[in-house]
Amino acid sequence: MRTFRAIVGVILALAGLAAALAGGLAAFWLIGPDDTFSTSEQHVAGTGLAIVSAPDLIEYTGPVLHLGARTVSGRPVFVGVAREFDAASYVKGADHLRLVQLDRSLALHAERHSGALTPLTPPARLDWWVAKVSGPGTQTLVWPIADGPYDVVIMNADGKPAADAQVTVGIEVDGAYKTALLVLGVGVLLLVAGVLLAVLRRRRPAAPDVPPVQYPPQYPAQQWSPPGSYQRTARRIVATGLVLALTAGCAAVPQKRTVTTLSRPAVTEAAATAVVKHYNAVANKAAAQRDDSLAAQVETGPALEQTRARQLIGRVRDKNRKQLPKPVMYLGTDFGAPAYSGYPMSFVTNSGVSTNASGSHLGVWRRESAGGPWKLSYSITTSSSLTWAPALTGARVARPADVKRLRVPPKAIAARLAQYLTGGAKSPRAAEFTSPRAVDDLLAQLARRNAADRKDSYIASRSDSSRPRGRC
Repeated sequence: MRTFRAIVGVILALAGLAAALAGGLAAFWLIGPDDTFSTSEQHVAGTGLAIVSAPDLIEYTGPVLHLGARTVSGRPVFVGVAREFDAASYVKGADHLRLVQLDRSLALHAERHSGALTPLTPPARLDWWVAKVSGPGTQTLVWPIADGPYDVVIMNADGKPAADAQVTVGIEVDGAYKTALLVLGVGVLLLVAGVLLAVLRRRRPAAPDVPPVQYPPQYPAQQWSPPGSYQRTARRIVATGLVLALTAGCAAVPQKRTVTTLSRPAVTEAAATAVVKHYNAVANKAAAQRDDSLAAQVETGPALEQTRARQLIGRVRDKNRKQLPKPVMYLGTDFGAPAYSGYPMSFVTNSGVSTNASGSHLGVWRRESAGGPWKLSYSITTSSSLTWAPALTGARVARPADVKRLRVPPKAIAARLAQYLTGGAKSPRAAEFTSPRAVDDLLAQLARRNAADRKDSYIASRSDSSRPRGRC
């Protein structure tokens, strides 16, 4: 029995020593009171435009990521978190470094993806970052890791090569420090209990004076049992430590990522307002200078074609620049932004017109890639009294089921509408459309302009017809 107690005591003592050492090292060396596991500074040597984490590098949600970075060159650094499809589109075709592994010691492992070294759009100008910091010296990003495929991006703040950085990684787990202290406490209790079992001997009291008895005895002999108080004390110590560790020492356990695909609205209200404001400034400058290349910075597709045609006519008919257009501002913008999980993206606006109190500008804006600008692709000014569509809030991309509910395919509708808009009330398609008074007025205005334009020899030599464009 004594040997058995000694063996059990040694086992408890060794287990307690291991737990105490692990808890002490974790609490006072690895973690600290801020619940954060941190690494020393690591050099991530890159020659490309960015350092980007692989989509599966961040596999767990719950902890808080602390990512510090500074450029080796001393230039301002940018650190950001983005949805995977935004980050992938941003660095597509660019030379960059991909972080593919973060091992248990929080050491980073990377591989190079070769590509172009053309500078990227400065990242701080883009509106799709989930979290970001930027500036000189060491910048630290603090981000509660969300569920879904997210990427971390480190690069020079100006978007130019080379992205060569010193990086520190920290993972904050809520309750980790308290858990480490409890493991330390339980380890000490187990160590003490093991020593008590292994070292202390059971003391036997002196045998009591027993008067002589006759045999066979009158009563059966009773065996005396020692109090064993130290055994009960050891058991109480161990039980108390285990209960404390189980009930109060559990840190927040990171959960495996469950969301595989993310989406987001194409633009926020603040970003949409900024896009329209920027367009007003650039488009008016392009009109004043009749500069097609400047207009191409903020327009694309049919909207740019209309601007180029208008400016070409102006250059031919007004060589002395005496009939320059008045500045036009789009004001009080209402917008609709469908959700996307990839590029290209679009959103719709309905704005007032500064030069036409009764006018309303309808615009469709398009972005081809995460690093590209928003450009006006479709544009028309109508009467503000025209009820042209439901409210823009909650707009979404049409689904195949939506198209199936239509009596006429979208492409056929677009072709017939183009014929109607070209011919007006005299079009063979006019009977197929019920137009409100505002549309009739608009068509009549276009007819008067066409009649006046045909008197000009230059314009008369050009064709003028509507045709279906865009995605149906």
